[in-house]
Amino acid sequence: MNIDIATINALLLPPTLFIAFFCFACCLLHDYQAPTQAFQQVNLALYKEAFSSKFDPEPDESESFYEQVFEIIARLNKQECRRLCSPRTRGGLGIQMKANGTEKSTQMLRAAIRQAFKTEPENVIAVIRDRTPDKFPKDFLKSDRIA
Repeated sequence: MNIDIATINALLLPPTLFIAFFCFACCLLHDYQAPTQAFQQVNLALYKEAFSSKFDPEPDESESFYEQVFEIIARLNKQECRRLCSPRTRGGLGIQMKANGTEKSTQMLRAAIRQAFKTEPENVIAVIRDRTPDKFPKDFLKSDRIA
């Protein structure tokens, strides 16, 4: 099958010219208007409201609670981490304390405790309260603030 220039021109030139003419006509016929004063005032008012203090969320008490628990976990020493990671049958979190036959570092144990806290916070707090009661401030022991 031979396709020559005349065939290409016959097939492609009319649709290409039509599309070009159509786009040019649409641009000529469209009425571009600057935004009206009322429209600009509404946008400005919406912008000011969006960044006003009434749209700022109040600090959530549970968020600060979780941050405090993360700080407590960050202050655990090696012995306390090992105490919390002990098997579940002995009241711990059941986190492995060894990897490939070597003991995990304190940072790795803390990371595992943080991960367990993200998945099951009630259990982790209960274990921390039981195993290291001196780590929680007194107001943590009086009320449960976990949502």
